[in-house]
Amino acid sequence: MCLNGSDIKVVHNTAVPNALAVDWIGKNLYWSDTEKRIIEVSKLNGLYPTILVSKRLKFPRDLSLDPRAGYLYWIDCCEYPHIGRVGMDGTNQSVVIETKISRPMALTIDYVNHRLYWADENHIEFSNMDGSHRHKVPNQDIPGVIALTLFEDYIYWTDGKTKSLSRAHKTSGADRLSLINSWHAITDIQVYHSYRQPD
Repeated sequence: MCLNGSDIKVVHNTAVPNALAVDWIGKNLYWSDTEKRIIEVSKLNGLYPTILVSKRLKFPRDLSLDPRAGYLYWIDCCEYPHIGRVGMDGTNQSVVIETKISRPMALTIDYVNHRLYWADENHIEFSNMDGSHRHKVPNQDIPGVIALTLFEDYIYWTDGKTKSLSRAHKTSGADRLSLINSWHAITDIQVYHSYRQPD
């Protein structure tokens, strides 16, 4: 599909797709299926579909890729809430965050500072890519986060309860600003810029 919405093609029929991530370097497409409890991968054109993760998944909610390091990260939000990581080839599956996490809903990566960011209940946290050095972004009370992304010094999130798009400084929580208020919940957000797709 082009950015203007033209040239739409169905490349896969899945039961209940929940998250989607594009490997801009390897030209692969990753997605989670919450009914089958799996994460799959294929080429962007749909060829060579393969199950990447099928063990220890209950409700894979969001995906983020770090193609330079070769890892896919996901959040599992329900029975056993955690953030997992697997090699983009399906090897080295592990749990990165499993303590002091109750209902993670959104995940993104700070490629410049090599950090994971996630929303859990009413706040946003960040850590190193291996889950070490966890911190909460201060001054946050955001109980309905649906999606997260980063750009430069700011974290952006959509809130399903207030039906809004907001931003704040990614580590201090300062300069919080509501950017858009909508009639309907904004279910996803992406930044299209080279900083979000480093080589």
